Amino acid sequence: MKDYVYAVRNYPWLFDAIESAVATLPDEATGDGYRLFRGLRTSTGRPVADSEALIALNALCDLGVVQRRGARYDLDKQQWHETEQLREGIKAAIANLGDESHRARGDAHLCVSLPPTLSPAAEHVIRETSMDLRSGMLDVILATKGLYTFSC
Repeated sequence: MKDYVYAVRNYPWLFDAIESAVATLPDEATGDGYRLFRGLRTSTGRPVADSEALIALNALCDLGVVQRRGARYDLDKQQWHETEQLREGIKAAIANLGDESHRARGDAHLCVSLPPTLSPAAEHVIRETSMDLRSGMLDVILATKGLYTFSC
């Protein structure tokens, strides 16, 4: 997931074009993703360069949406649908972290709760870039200790 987050953070205009193109494909669509992405244009009308298409394909490989087989990149439309909420959440988190109004409030940390079925490799990557949700909540609670008095 680290490659996907990096690519979306640094090339948001590219992923707008890619996601619009994939969304218009029929669900049965399969084929070489490189060929699908080569002729794309960004929202400003600029063609997507071959190197940019490869960045997007490798980022989508990171989520399992695209499978690399030699020089071929096969698109998995079912996996595309299954990762929709994840992709939207990542984009929302990046947008919030980049929003200047949130920075004035202090440091922000991405906290996650990991499902028990997550692969060890994916868990390792997520833990490198985020905090455990339970630990983050405990920090928030402990930070408020003494600020409020609770009574029954």
